[in-house]
Amino acid sequence: MLTPGDSPGSNGSVGHCFEKNSLGSDHLKNSGQLEKQPFKIALSDKLRRENMNSEKILEVIITKIKDVKPELENAAMRSDDNLADLGANSVERSEIIIMTMEALDLRIPLVETYGPTNIGELAQLFSEKMACNSEG
Repeated sequence: MLTPGDSPGSNGSVGHCFEKNSLGSDHLKNSGQLEKQPFKIALSDKLRRENMNSEKILEVIITKIKDVKPELENAAMRSDDNLADLGANSVERSEIIIMTMEALDLRIPLVETYGPTNIGELAQLFSEKMACNSEG
């Protein structure tokens, strides 16, 4: 789903290097008026230095899946597994994604996580967002 200001990439996906004014949060000014602040992707300095590639991020995702679904502790997971097939309901899927983003100190709108169809693609998305933010 595209929001105002998004532009599809060549493969139909939303470009991953951006600053969104349309998704900013409202802040009160001294005059009492509301001001729109641009949404930014936030990363900790520690993770920037660590160069989190998609394999490392996949490991974080798998850890969070096991935190939310302890019955999967001994399950072998692959990058082509998807959260629904692993038995995660919609609330658990959101929790896994949010916990992963918190572990990565990554802030992006949840709507941007709807495109990936498996945990490998989700790891790749997070890797691209992190790499994009560390460039700028």
